[in-house]
Amino acid sequence: MEVQLNDHDAKLYGKLFVSRNDIGFAQYCASVLLKKGWHSQWWERRGTVYQQQAVYTSALVTAYGRAFTKSRMVEVTPPSYWRSTTRTNWLYTGNY
Repeated sequence: MEVQLNDHDAKLYGKLFVSRNDIGFAQYCASVLLKKGWHSQWWERRGTVYQQQAVYTSALVTAYGRAFTKSRMVEVTPPSYWRSTTRTNWLYTGNY
């Protein structure tokens, strides 16, 4: 069975698919940062640890932010598609 989508819905579906992958990548970056304990200032570590921490942090912020940013193809992911749970609400309330 093949589902025919209008142009707007096809773009939205594509954005949701990419957003899901971006959120997964951001989750991976966060897990690496937590696992390695990389939450220090540049003067607190020697070698390349701070640079690696900066790379993972930048990738996390970029990947997470892309899911909620307006693109040329389609508007910001509609709030009706967001699943709100107590586990994720802290991200939006600022109580962290």
